[in-house]
Parts: sequence; structure tokens; C-alpha cells
Amino acid sequence: MNFSDLFVESDKKATLITIFTKETYNKWLKSQNDNVKNWIKATGYKAKGGEICFIPNDKGKIDQAIVSKGDGNDAFSLSGLYSSLKAGVYKITNDLTEEEANSICIDFALDAYSFNKYKESKKETFPKLIYPKQTNKEFVSSIISSIYLVRDLINTPSNDMGPSELADACKEVALKIGASINITDGEELKQNYPAVFEVGKGSERAPKFIEISWGDEKNPLIALVGKGVCFDTGGLDIKGASGMKLMKKDMGGAATALGLLNVIALNNLKVRI
Repeated sequence: MNFSDLFVESDKKATLITIFTKETYNKWLKSQNDNVKNWIKATGYKAKGGEICFIPNDKGKIDQAIVSKGDGNDAFSLSGLYSSLKAGVYKITNDLTEEEANSICIDFALDAYSFNKYKESKKETFPKLIYPKQTNKEFVSSIISSIYLVRDLINTPSNDMGPSELADACKEVALKIGASINITDGEELKQNYPAVFEVGKGSERAPKFIEISWGDEKNPLIALVGKGVCFDTGGLDIKGASGMKLMKKDMGGAATALGLLNVIALNNLKVRI
């Protein structure tokens, strides 16, 4: 599923969602009729952070829901919203700031993430959110797409994520954002980056050193360094089983650096990376 499928511009049949803090929830509850108050009491709703309650109308149909942010404005207080909803379209009723709207959309999409590269494509129904009108869609897209990129790279098993595959991913991003990329391998790697060469020479999958450059040279320089050791299951097993399970994430630093570069470039920040 592409994250863009999670959002729509409008839907007249959308279920309304109102977001509260504990303070605003108590004020709202006092203004409700007995039917709503009794329903909420019967469900055991306590307005804890992330807790949601679906409220039926007089015909027994769910047409609104309330969800609590708890005591404060934690950016991840609504990070479980997607998982709490059934298939359908939902609309936030609150008057939000741009930051709040962006945060809700990002939380919604991150909760919806699923690594399904190896699964058969199936037509699914799932929750969708109407963009709050204050949303900066380009910014939200840059954040979500970059985090999805990082997660996909890290979750790809090591048999499909060697140095060449990681280099290909870097090339793809560099091409998209208009960055230059230089990949050093072979004899040149041995001469210029001997430590990288020595670590990787035992594998049939040759090691590489990847460098990407982006941004106006007049802007301040920031260097991002991400560990990109792609785990090879061959060779000596010198770790216990518990230490081997997550070794495929050893290239997570490089994936994160690549994702951060993607965010910076898509938002055209005034830096040189």
C-alpha cells in the first residue's frame, strides 16, 4: 500500500473524529445529552492518551468518535489512531494548527506502515483520513516517504540487501533529488578505504563506499555518516543466536542517513549535505 492511498481530499459520508485533551474532554462531556454520557460510561472510556470511543447516533449508526491526547501535546499521542479504526473514511473536526495537522497525518501513516514487499498484492479496505485543511501536504509527504524508505531498507532481509542493493537505493534517491553520487569499490576501495575493504573482503558480495553530495556550496556544510554494514550470513558465526537476529539492521545507520538526506532535499533546506 502506498501511503498516499491513506489520505483523501473529501468524503460526505466520513465519520467525524474529535480530538480532546483530558481538560477539554471533561468540558465537552458536561455539554452532552444523557444518551451520550451513558454510552461513554458504559464503554468504560477514561480519556487516556490515544484512547478512542465510537459513539452511535439515535439510529444506532456510528457517525462520530472521540479520541484523547491525554494530558499534553506529545507528538506521538495519536500514533495508534490508524490501528484503532475500521475501514472507512474519517474526518478530524478540530480547528488545528499546521503543526498539529501535520503531526496527525504523519502519526496516522506511520501506524499504517507494513512491510509487504514479499506479499501477494491484494485489494484491501482500510481506514483513510481526510486531510485537515491546515495540512502542509508536501512537508507531510516528505517525512512519511522518507521514513517508509528507511523502514523498507532495514526490513529487507540480508539476502536481498547487500552492498550492491544498498548502492542502488542510494542511486535512486540521488537521481530523484538531483544529488551527485560516488561509489568506491575494488582496488580503489582497498587503497583509499582499507578498513572498509578488509571488513567486507570475506564476502562474495564486494564492499562499497557510498558518498552522496547535495546542496548549494555556498550553504553551511553538514556531514552525515551512516553505518552501512550489510550482514552476510556466510563465514564464521562468532555471535550467539540472540546477537544474530537483528544483524540485518547493521545497515540501519546508512538507511537513516539516506532518509534524512531525502527529507532535507525535498524541503530544500539551506544546507549542503
